[in-house]
Amino acid sequence: LALIDLNYTQARVTDGDSMHILVSAYNKKLTTTGTFSIGIKTPDGQVSSLSFDSLGAHKTASAPFTVKVQDWPNSFSPITAWVSDPLDAYPDDDSLQATIAYYRKIDQFPYLEGFEAGEAGWGRTFLYALSDKLTESVAPFTAANGKNFWGTRRVNFSFDVAYPVSAGYLVSPLFDISALAKPWLSMSVNKQLCDGMDSVVLEYSQDTGRTWKSFPAGGDTKNWYDAPGQKSWRNCGNDYWQVVS
Repeated sequence: LALIDLNYTQARVTDGDSMHILVSAYNKKLTTTGTFSIGIKTPDGQVSSLSFDSLGAHKTASAPFTVKVQDWPNSFSPITAWVSDPLDAYPDDDSLQATIAYYRKIDQFPYLEGFEAGEAGWGRTFLYALSDKLTESVAPFTAANGKNFWGTRRVNFSFDVAYPVSAGYLVSPLFDISALAKPWLSMSVNKQLCDGMDSVVLEYSQDTGRTWKSFPAGGDTKNWYDAPGQKSWRNCGNDYWQVVS
């Protein structure tokens, strides 16, 4: 047996969503199989499986699963599917994996996060990492509060070859602010940018990360971007933290 398809309805999810997953296996043999099972493992460690009595030669069997999304541990969350046949002597094609973008839902405020216990459900590309994982661009900087902060790394090493990293993103959990009369954003920022070469922009999404828009800076702001009319931080900063709000 070979697992040939792992189909799912959503690539981006948040707490409370239900994912519908369809996993398909194919019998490559010229004979009918005996009993086998198809299963999945979700990012929270839950395992589900369905058993089948048999599958005819060159036939396909599909197993549907419904997964309730709640408190997954990481922002990039793997779902693993497999087919298990005790008489299958070739295991290399028995599993498939899909990575789902998970946005932890935050609806209790005030939300205060210093990342002392880890990434706290935030997502990232290679460019960003917590300071305890950085080997460059850290010294002599320390966190505004506590020990940890998000920083950037400019070089990725693969097989002893260095590759420059020119862009990336850091993405927050999903904030449900529908009950707030006047939401307020505040963060500590230490800009170490090269004039005319670097830029940092804040964007927001209203559809669980499917589309993004530039975050509009209103009149009641502090340390927001570098000059009136700019749509990003571009200029070199000072060697200290500033509160941006």
